[in-house]
Amino acid sequence: MENTKEQLENEKAERHMDTLDKKADVMKAEAKETVSDVKLGAVNLAEKASNKADDLKEDASDTWENVKDKAGDIYDDAKDKAEEIGEKIGDKYDELKAKAKAALS
Repeated sequence: MENTKEQLENEKAERHMDTLDKKADVMKAEAKETVSDVKLGAVNLAEKASNKADDLKEDASDTWENVKDKAGDIYDDAKDKAEEIGEKIGDKYDELKAKAKAALS
């Protein structure tokens, strides 16, 4: 009877060890899956950061082009106004010069 009881206890211990081995394998697989999820998350985050950086570069470039265009427009407007004022001053000068000449004659 003892032999049978010992055999049963040994079988039970072996099954318990097999169960623990299987549980350990499951835990290893779950840990590997978690590591894979973390790696994938890191790659996705890096891609998003890269895309965001590209978007920021593009936005900065667009903004710079807009600033250059507006500065050019302001320059052109100021140049046109200066030429217009210069012409008016020239006309006024010619008018005053003609009046002064007429007054002296």
